[in-house]
Amino acid sequence: LRATPGEAPFTPLAISRLAWHSLRRLIPDAVSAVLMPNHLHLCGPLRPQVELGIHGLAGKIASALGKPGLWEKLHVTPISGPDALRTQIRYHALNPVRKRLCSDPLSWAWSTYREHFGATADRWIGARAIESLFGEGAPGLRALHAYCSADPSVDVAGTPPPGGPARSTRRRPCRRAG
Repeated sequence: LRATPGEAPFTPLAISRLAWHSLRRLIPDAVSAVLMPNHLHLCGPLRPQVELGIHGLAGKIASALGKPGLWEKLHVTPISGPDALRTQIRYHALNPVRKRLCSDPLSWAWSTYREHFGATADRWIGARAIESLFGEGAPGLRALHAYCSADPSVDVAGTPPPGGPARSTRRRPCRRAG
């Protein structure tokens, strides 16, 4: 779904939140998604109710922004197999980096790529979809990251996989206010 030229409907935080949470409810079995300032990309099963839901969401956003002619036509492209799906997942992960909106795909808030590495509190995309394409557990995540970071638009040599959150082994007492 793409906005007409010159429009960036997903720039306001409230609209981005509305879109992201609506898409999560609408397509719980999505494989990959990214929300850009003027468009969104999704990979997942397209059922008639999904397409109707996306049109409804687009109408709700246009109405909230007071811009009835906000959207271009919804573009639907079938994905031909696992290789094409892997390519789309990488495209979604790197789209914000290529558009110079961030320097690291893990830092873009409206992307499912970051979910796989624990960078979100509430995961949308199930691990099974990615594991079927890249492998299970930590080796699968390393393969996903290597595949995305090896793209020439990022760095020909690739980048190291993200580490987990730093954890202290020392327990700290809770402090009460007042």
